[in-house]
Amino acid sequence: MDDRVDDEQPAVQLLSREELENLVKQRTDSLENITNTMVDILIELDESGRISTVNRACEDVLGYSESEIVGKPIDYLFASPQETFERTNIEFVQQLLTDHSLTDVEVTFQTASGEAVPMTISASVMTDDDGSVMGIVCVARDIRERKRATERAEFLQSLLRHDIGNKLQIILARLDLASREADDEVVDSHIEPALEQVEAASTLIENVRALERLDERTEHEPVVLGSVVGSVVAQYEQAAIERGMTIETEVQPEMVVLAGPLLDELVANLLENAIQHSGGTLVRIRAVRDDSDELRLCVEDDGRGIPADERERLLAKYEKGEASTGTGLGTYLARRVAETYGGTLDIRDSELGGVSFEATFLSV
Repeated sequence: MDDRVDDEQPAVQLLSREELENLVKQRTDSLENITNTMVDILIELDESGRISTVNRACEDVLGYSESEIVGKPIDYLFASPQETFERTNIEFVQQLLTDHSLTDVEVTFQTASGEAVPMTISASVMTDDDGSVMGIVCVARDIRERKRATERAEFLQSLLRHDIGNKLQIILARLDLASREADDEVVDSHIEPALEQVEAASTLIENVRALERLDERTEHEPVVLGSVVGSVVAQYEQAAIERGMTIETEVQPEMVVLAGPLLDELVANLLENAIQHSGGTLVRIRAVRDDSDELRLCVEDDGRGIPADERERLLAKYEKGEASTGTGLGTYLARRVAETYGGTLDIRDSELGGVSFEATFLSV
């Protein structure tokens, strides 16, 4: 039997009990130092959702010492009823046990002095080898500065759009007055192009407003499709007549879809697009029930059409046809509205000879 040690095998180093305890202490102290230098609040909960450990940021941000809140339920820190958890510790823990984690959920904590602090909270459930719950780790981040920056930006954007909108109306009125007094050559070469740009700028402002509304919480509700289509068509009838176009509608009065207040933006953008850019003489808006659950709204024309390889691109943000003077937001907005309400928007060939913009919605 060869008792020689293989040189390639690493030697096993055995630590004494004291050395092992010192190593564990070093690593524990290092981890504690890391958690206490975190800017974010670290909260550890036991399996019932009660606070077992917090880091130093809890006192720095909220003013609570560890001894004040250990043993308290997590909702002790909530400033007001939270929609996500209904401000019950049971609800918070049950949601975590079901989902195993939460990421960047907005809540409001309350400081020891009573100040409300907007926060985002992320949490994960800790389990042992057999799947038993050992506790919950939460990280809460102070988002006061982010909220203030967002509110400032929204206010300035709103003020800017309002101011620009008012000035555009003044420019539009002056151009309209000038067109009555100028000769035809000046009107065609200077005033009409200026009017088109003013109208494009006004449309851009309205589209941006609509996109912002999409980013807000949008409730789905039953909407009578015929009423929306009828209202939008009434707004665009004169524009169609001026371009030598006819608008037809084929929407049954009993047709109801699951949508919301932005459905009129979708119809308006698709109808305006057909009137301005199709080059046709007829626009037809029709609704077809494909099956018991889905309804398809088609805005189609007899115009020049759109090549198949260009269609997907034209539904993207800021994309438009070569001859278009628009903003490139109209069809993108329509697509966003359809998707917000759980539907789709596609471009297909039309039986009229041009193209058909087709949006799908759940039928009620």
